[in-house]
Amino acid sequence: MTPDAQPTWLSAAHRLLLEHAPLGFAVLDQDLRDVEASRSLAEERAGRANLLQQLTVALAAAVDLDQVARAVTVTVTGALRADAGVIAGIGADGTCRLLATDGLPDLTPAMVASFQINGHPLAGDLFRSLRPMLIPSRADWDRRFPTVPPLGRACAAWAVLPLVTDGTPTGIAAFGWRSSKRFTPADVELLLAVAGQTGTALERVRLFDAERTALAAAEQAKRRFAILAEASTRLAAMPTEHEQLAALADLIIDGFADTCAVLMPDEEGQLRRRIVRTVDPGFARHLQTFIDSPVPTTNVNDARLIAWRTGRVAMETVPDVAPYLGAWTAEASGELAKIAGVSVSIAAPLIARGQILGVVSLWRNRQQAPGSAEDEQLLADLGRRAGIAIDNARLLAARTHVATRLQETLLPYQLPAIPGVELAATYLVAEGAAEVGGDLYDAFQVDDGSWALVIGDVAGRGVDAAGLTGLARATLRALAPDLPVPAALARLDTLLAERAKDDSMLTLAYLLLRPDRHGATVRVWLAGHPPPLRLAPDGTLTELGHPRPPLGVGNEITPPERWYRIDPGDLLVLYTDGLTEARGVDGPFGSARLPGLLRELAGCSAATVAARIRREVLAYRRGRNDDVGVLIARLADR
Repeated sequence: MTPDAQPTWLSAAHRLLLEHAPLGFAVLDQDLRDVEASRSLAEERAGRANLLQQLTVALAAAVDLDQVARAVTVTVTGALRADAGVIAGIGADGTCRLLATDGLPDLTPAMVASFQINGHPLAGDLFRSLRPMLIPSRADWDRRFPTVPPLGRACAAWAVLPLVTDGTPTGIAAFGWRSSKRFTPADVELLLAVAGQTGTALERVRLFDAERTALAAAEQAKRRFAILAEASTRLAAMPTEHEQLAALADLIIDGFADTCAVLMPDEEGQLRRRIVRTVDPGFARHLQTFIDSPVPTTNVNDARLIAWRTGRVAMETVPDVAPYLGAWTAEASGELAKIAGVSVSIAAPLIARGQILGVVSLWRNRQQAPGSAEDEQLLADLGRRAGIAIDNARLLAARTHVATRLQETLLPYQLPAIPGVELAATYLVAEGAAEVGGDLYDAFQVDDGSWALVIGDVAGRGVDAAGLTGLARATLRALAPDLPVPAALARLDTLLAERAKDDSMLTLAYLLLRPDRHGATVRVWLAGHPPPLRLAPDGTLTELGHPRPPLGVGNEITPPERWYRIDPGDLLVLYTDGLTEARGVDGPFGSARLPGLLRELAGCSAATVAARIRREVLAYRRGRNDDVGVLIARLADR
């Protein structure tokens, strides 16, 4: 016979003795009763231990408040043979929030929320005593809390447990029975253990949630800083305002929004869509029809208009996007359904130096997370950075325009017509240059019928360089009729030495061209400048002249040692070092590319050669480079 069958056997023997044994066996009857009571107590203790063990296992697997609440309601309700269970959490303001319920279909979150710690008699008594509140019957409930309805109308008896951690109320656990119940000291002991385990589990997941929330906030902050850093990098790399607007829209559309538009005012102050981006490739072509279209001004709640008028970030819920996009083409109207779910619009001003330059607007549909305060702050930061970048680009463009126009005044309006000689020139201002450069070229006649071809480069940029450039060009032209070339160059050298700063000087290539019936002869003075090149029709390249120190340092100017013969069809190529030093992805354009390019152009006209050099340099150079000046002379075929 197994131990589990022993109570049944003892009960049968007990009944037999009572029916047939004499009264002398009363002592045996009491012993049997004691054995049964001990067995029942042992089973009860084993059941409580088993419940607490099951609860421990269930709570260990719970990772959030909802899972803790479900584990308690399911495990404890079943083990206590209760008919209902409910777990509620308590916030910092003392408000209860329903976490989980079992067997109480009529219990609502609003009913649980009414159990304010400081305003509800049951909750107040519960957390003052910090002991389980045992209500054995409905009559007892009505007697103790006449103004408070029970948690569930179907239950008559209730056990309500305070959940406390370090003296702070964290929640309420309650279990109900349909019929009245007598609670024993053992029940109280068990309920206290359940309350302790549940309170500890709630605190554990609260700490875990707090840590998880902190990590999420840190990740969000990290992502925000990464986006802002990327925005600064992209915006700084874009040389024009249009490219900056496009870079801003591309950044926002990359995982941050469904649709993005950058709006800028026209001459009348009307906002117009300059850049539009969307994550839907099929819809992108339809959005392009809205480029330069005005934003309707009839909706006073339009976040874009609010941002434009107030200079603050605005966010709105948009139930219907159609009025915000204006008129649709027939082809695009069928695509409207794709973004009909747009629910959030956030707009931020582009601000610089206290002025609103434009608006950046993003749209999110209902599949994405709704807008948040963090989204508004991020978009505001992006708007400020974009505004500053746009303002800087505009200032640079204005200064560059001024520098370019000033540079044009330092160069000849047009080249002279030399009989039997083709002349062409090109000039490239340094990319993004906000100050005038110091390169110059010129061609003019001297008194003996010869022609001067001049190209030079003043060190540095800005007003000082422009002044020296103008001085050099005017001096050479003014002295040409009266002084021979060496004397004119010596005079210029003296003037520069007197006026120039210690770190400023002029490099110069001065060619004296004398045409004749068979071609021309040329003498070359070099002052620290790259030597001119002679390109024969067969592609032969020859450097002309001998290096001398630059002008402005007080050196003696001596006549060249020789004359060079220039034949019909030959090209003379004069250039500044900005040509050979133009940098691209493969290094300087320089000596490795220029000879090969010129050989390809052998036999071409002067205008063709100048235009081809210009295209090649523009296509090759990247970033900030120096100015490039090129002067081409070609002797016509006889």
